[in-house]
Amino acid sequence: MKEKLKTSDERVKTLASKLKSAEAEAKDIDNIIFHLLGFERKDDDKLTRTKAYEDVGSSIEDLMNSCRGIANKLSFKRASTKVMETVTNMMSMVRI
Repeated sequence: MKEKLKTSDERVKTLASKLKSAEAEAKDIDNIIFHLLGFERKDDDKLTRTKAYEDVGSSIEDLMNSCRGIANKLSFKRASTKVMETVTNMMSMVRI
């Protein structure tokens, strides 16, 4: 029984270590993504990770909609808005 408890304790410690490592990696990735998108997220933010991504996504969608509106007002040809469409499609893949 003592040996089983020791083995179980080692497994728990290993899983806890892996979880900490995964959380640190996710945090680093989040920081890179938010930085590249021009958003700053601090450790003391009350936003959850999912909510922060939703806020970033909706801000980008608002920006893209504004760009589309401007393109339409300026009567840009369809080819000129292809970049905006590509970015919009890429953002849908980034969603969590």
